Amino acid sequence: MKFEIETVWESSQGKVYLFCKKSSRPNFTMTDNSKLNGIEIDKYVNDQPRAFDKDGNYRKYLFVFSLKDKNHKDKFIVGEIVTFEP
Repeated sequence: MKFEIETVWESSQGKVYLFCKKSSRPNFTMTDNSKLNGIEIDKYVNDQPRAFDKDGNYRKYLFVFSLKDKNHKDKFIVGEIVTFEP
């Protein structure tokens, strides 16, 4: 399953989050071994971040994944298409 990276953000606590979008609602399950482009991500995913488009409409297909290791942050680039592996 493919996602497009929209934002790569590191929190003040040092956690790295990847805001990713799909054009339609994907059906997937997170596991302890889930990955994006072969890089481990946390099992938790936020599939309802509060985000709106330029016209003020709610964005339905935006997901937030978090990296298990923040040192992999530079392997992800805004606009890049990444592959989700359950």
